[in-house]
Amino acid sequence: MVAREIAGVLLLGLAAVCTQLMVIFSTVIGRLKVPYYSCTGFSNLLMACGLLVFILAVGKKTRYESLTKDKAKWVFARGLMGAAAAVFSLAAVAAGAPIGDSSALGTVNIIVACLLGKFVLGEPLGILQIISMVITVIGGILITKPESIFGGSSSTSTPWGGYALALASGISSGFLFIVSRKMQDVSTLVVTTSVTAQEGSAFLILVLAGFFKEPAIGKTLEQEPLRVLLCTVGLLLLIFGSAAAISAGSAMCPAAASSTVFVFTSMTFGYIAQSLVTRKSPDARCHHIDWSSTHGPGSDSHVRSQERKAC
Repeated sequence: MVAREIAGVLLLGLAAVCTQLMVIFSTVIGRLKVPYYSCTGFSNLLMACGLLVFILAVGKKTRYESLTKDKAKWVFARGLMGAAAAVFSLAAVAAGAPIGDSSALGTVNIIVACLLGKFVLGEPLGILQIISMVITVIGGILITKPESIFGGSSSTSTPWGGYALALASGISSGFLFIVSRKMQDVSTLVVTTSVTAQEGSAFLILVLAGFFKEPAIGKTLEQEPLRVLLCTVGLLLLIFGSAAAISAGSAMCPAAASSTVFVFTSMTFGYIAQSLVTRKSPDARCHHIDWSSTHGPGSDSHVRSQERKAC
């Protein structure tokens, strides 16, 4: 039992790293003038189709046929929560929230997972979990440093929309860990198929609706086919690593432990990434990248550094 939980912790760490790498990858793809969100959507759908074909080809069709109505409901819910967490996370950064701050605000999933784990799954909620929730709230406030509490220049633009989306991502992630605990005997391949199918559909719908402004993928594919292909392959690897690892890992660990490990790794890696991308200490915040959703990662303004006063 302990070995299973240790394996789950390692998988969740891998999932967190892959998830943050996808956020970093969005800046790289943006600088290459490749439509990130369209590529992400198509990569997810390609992954879902590939998993479906693989399961049917190797004679494991029973993994789908054996799903009861109750299990199928949780598989769908897992895909929905995974898609929501991913879309909100990337949209938060696109709306102006720094990578590190977005990861920090996502720690709200610890509160959601602890409370739902207690009242829905009946998992123990001890003093350590309660202290963790309190520290999470305080930490989020100290990291984002709202002007209403800390003061500061009114000329400093605070990306409240991005922060709200980051919170929504954290809440979705908290539900994700609870749902995963309800499907411990369901194949990871089946769960990952549900996640990638819904996530891919969500991204493409948002792109078509104009939420993310980026170059048309058809035109980019015609002009730079090799570049688009390489970006798609990279996204496929990260998507599979993130979706499969979090599906398997969260089913092996209690919800509170799952969310804590995922958050710790995400926040640590997120701030390292923010330092590398902006080439500044996250605390200094002298520069920040304009991730405005009105332009998207395919435009020059998406990667333009702009001066910002220190908090």
